[in-house]
Amino acid sequence: MEGIIGSEYETSEDDMIEFPNLKDLMLIVKSSFVETLFKQVKLPNLEKLNIGGLDRTVKMLYEETQIRSLHKLRHMSVKLCDNMSILFDFECLTVTKDQEESVLGRLEFLQLRELPKLVHIMRMVPKGIRLFQNLTSLQVSECGKLRYLFSPSTANSLVALQSLDVFKCETIEEIIGIEGEECTSGSEIEMVEEGMSSGKIVFPKLSSLKLTSLERFRMFCSQNCDLVFPSLVKLFIEDCPGMEEWFLFGRNHKKIQIGRDDFDYTCDSSDDAGKMSLRPNVKEDLEVRDNRYNVAEICKNRREESLQKKRCEGLQGDQQFAIPVEATTSIDKKVEFENLRAMVDGVWSDDSIRQLDATTKFRKLLSRERISIIQKVIQAGVVPRFVAFLMREEFPQLQFESAWAIAIIAFGKSKNIKVLIDHGAVPNFVKLVDSSSDNVREQAVWALGNVAGDSPKYRDLVLGHGALAPLLSQLNERSRLSMLRIATWTLSNFCRGYPRPAFEQMRPALPILKQLVQYSSDEEVLTDACWALSYLCDGTTDKIQALIDSGVCPRLVELLLHPSPSVLLAALRTVGNIVSGDDIQTQYIISYNALPCLLNLLTGSHENKIKEDACWVISNITAGNREQIQAVIEANIIGPLVHLLLNAEFDVKKTAAWAISNATLRGTHEQIKYLVNQQCIKPLCDLLVCPDPSIVTMCLEGLENILEVGEAEKHLGHSNIFAQMIDDAQGLEKIKILQSHDDIKISHVALRILERNWL
Repeated sequence: MEGIIGSEYETSEDDMIEFPNLKDLMLIVKSSFVETLFKQVKLPNLEKLNIGGLDRTVKMLYEETQIRSLHKLRHMSVKLCDNMSILFDFECLTVTKDQEESVLGRLEFLQLRELPKLVHIMRMVPKGIRLFQNLTSLQVSECGKLRYLFSPSTANSLVALQSLDVFKCETIEEIIGIEGEECTSGSEIEMVEEGMSSGKIVFPKLSSLKLTSLERFRMFCSQNCDLVFPSLVKLFIEDCPGMEEWFLFGRNHKKIQIGRDDFDYTCDSSDDAGKMSLRPNVKEDLEVRDNRYNVAEICKNRREESLQKKRCEGLQGDQQFAIPVEATTSIDKKVEFENLRAMVDGVWSDDSIRQLDATTKFRKLLSRERISIIQKVIQAGVVPRFVAFLMREEFPQLQFESAWAIAIIAFGKSKNIKVLIDHGAVPNFVKLVDSSSDNVREQAVWALGNVAGDSPKYRDLVLGHGALAPLLSQLNERSRLSMLRIATWTLSNFCRGYPRPAFEQMRPALPILKQLVQYSSDEEVLTDACWALSYLCDGTTDKIQALIDSGVCPRLVELLLHPSPSVLLAALRTVGNIVSGDDIQTQYIISYNALPCLLNLLTGSHENKIKEDACWVISNITAGNREQIQAVIEANIIGPLVHLLLNAEFDVKKTAAWAISNATLRGTHEQIKYLVNQQCIKPLCDLLVCPDPSIVTMCLEGLENILEVGEAEKHLGHSNIFAQMIDDAQGLEKIKILQSHDDIKISHVALRILERNWL
């Protein structure tokens, strides 16, 4: 058998079987019997496709004859298919000459996971085909035979792509590449030439690029072209041993554009020809997820909640870090490992000039921030000497260079930080926060932030050495902006992490943070100050009350209208933590006119994460009393919530569903009828097929509360129209299926609903 539906004879277009009403298909086949999954099937209205568990003979998902029938597909997930080698094969697809055709033009989300033999996502794409023009998110993980993701022309079609995440694909070498066998066809050669003809590949909306555990990955693209990333704010790289950090975007590019900044390669005849400098206008940050530390992250004017470590750079001017004008990537090519012995001798010499020269060379070497380099420097045994140099008050330049070198080491792995701690670096850095040298103070603050950001254990160690008070003293109106930025970020690291630091220990930071939020106009300072506040009020009502008593709430609400996404996200998280308190604390935020701000975030052109967090804040408010639910209704927020519940990405949908469901829990009958009139029933029913049991339970309970209001109306002589509305939305059929759900609570709630309303 060759397909889910097939024939032993050759078939024509007329023999295709069509399912015109099928919109959502989940297919899990444990024992496979097909080679091409959809061979004689048309699914013209399919919007969501989830496939998994196919093994043995399934090699291809779609041939050319079926691809055109997927013009409404929006969400696609393919996983756990042992033998699948091609996702989409275009080899025999014909296109009218000199015309363009959009294929898979509505697809927004594509996930490929655990496809160990996948060689091609798409194969033999002919000239004139434009793929994935509305694709916003692509996730590729554990696909063992892929060498690249896109050809150049396909890359130029990805005008809507916002997020690209590639994980544990052991053979992938480039993101954009050309397979040898594909270039044998004339159409493919034309396609490649077309993709490169402009000399430029543009990703207009790509904001997040994550590359993790890619053993053979070398660079983004090896073709001779410009790469343009006007929206890129986060580049996350971890465990890519085959990649030279600054060759990420290839050796042949004339220019890399990220955001508004252009970065030119400086090429010479040395072995390092073509290295890229990302200075002076882009900050490089370190993101920590699940105790995994990435090698490099490029962030332009942005700080996220996950930020824990930070790299200090050669920036210029009053609004930049005040360190030497020479860029840290202008590394003396002669400073290599063969000279390491001489550098070690210089560090340990008694000659101050040799000490400074050797320490500076080590700092330049470390500025490459390769893990292997950091390890070799530690193994050279110079860390104790650097720590001792921190106390050379008569020689501030040596203090500065040694502090910088140590701070880079602190940027690395936990075991590196332990070496610094074991040699007494932390108390020395605490003392240097009061140094008379501005440069030395900033390096000390930066290093303490990196140590504290590594783990709660090291955070508490830094605080235990009395670092908070001298740090707070740097946050005043006389400090230059560079110090305000790095000190605010360090303070946020002092506040973050689980378990949280003792609140009474951190209470002195509250008035300082209030001043920063109140009077600073700098995006980085505002972002990190708001994150610090969010950590401080994350927990019990007494912490929330302390934040309210500080008087910062009006300004936090104002920041919900800030144009910067990073400030918005941090302010939202803080406000959301406050409204997670009791009803009185929630009312403080409502009274400062927060609801119109939240409405603006739901309806404006904001990124999904901001909409998701706005829904989360609203869900905390609708979990309050009836007056607060009524305030949400009167702010005209329910309609936009339902719109998101119907149309948004899943993460936004589920949070919007919590907001609606919470309102049904404590709302009056009139309020619940208002929710129904705003068309909330159908999207709640749609989420009953969600794989997350907590979401299914929440939707069931929301529908149960709605049905109770319908029953009350029924006792007044009316029928339960809400039961009929749920049936019309295919909710009844889904609830019946949920009776046999593996989750006991879900099955009990489903059975209870059926018994009370339909049996």
